[in-house]
Amino acid sequence: MIAANLKPQTDAWCTPPANPSIAPGEAHVWRIDLEFPDADIDRKFKLLSADERDRANRFIFKKDRNRYIAARSALRRTLGRYLQADPAELKFTYASHGKPSLHSACNPQDLRFNLSHSGGIALIALAVATEVGIDVERIRENFSCLEIAREFFTAAEYEHICATDPALRNEVFFSYWTHKEAYIKAIGEGLSFPLNQFEVSLQAGVRVKSLNSGVGVADYSLHSIAPCTGYVGALAVAGDRASILMWRG
Repeated sequence: MIAANLKPQTDAWCTPPANPSIAPGEAHVWRIDLEFPDADIDRKFKLLSADERDRANRFIFKKDRNRYIAARSALRRTLGRYLQADPAELKFTYASHGKPSLHSACNPQDLRFNLSHSGGIALIALAVATEVGIDVERIRENFSCLEIAREFFTAAEYEHICATDPALRNEVFFSYWTHKEAYIKAIGEGLSFPLNQFEVSLQAGVRVKSLNSGVGVADYSLHSIAPCTGYVGALAVAGDRASILMWRG
């Protein structure tokens, strides 16, 4: 089952220590700005592996390419700070649905992580020997949230969104979306896991429930993350509780 702890933490972003470390029972979240001058992007590009560079070069639009490079290089730099390792030398492996992890040869701490980016913001979640999932979404105003919610959310979630003040409806929709995404990213299933077969709540203390006897839910806690104005996010951490530290990257 998934416990919910969904109170936004709007003023919790702190300056990180030079050499951060994660204590047992902690999860760390980093907020990264993805907007950089071209000269900085060129330097960040050099940190990436060959496959990351190939993917970057497949983006059609320069803005999307630059944000991908900024996010991946920030992930490498952040992991390097915890591992006291050269960011360019870190090697990743990928699960069947694409969830990345560090190769064991360069991960003596058993550091687990997850990355999400939307618009000009990225979030990175980290924990030790504990699976995490993170999602961030820019709140889009001209967006058919009711159509999407009706197709992909549960009846109760859809009804809650319908009953919300129209001025806040998209924010509530994306809050639901990030909580669901964070969970399925944490368990490594991606969007192959049916979003309308498990239910989350935006109220603290309400546990997720499966709506299908054939679809189980794992034991994760969910935490609402408020990156900045115009964005919503969520963190999923294996286990009942986690102490969340939030850093400005």
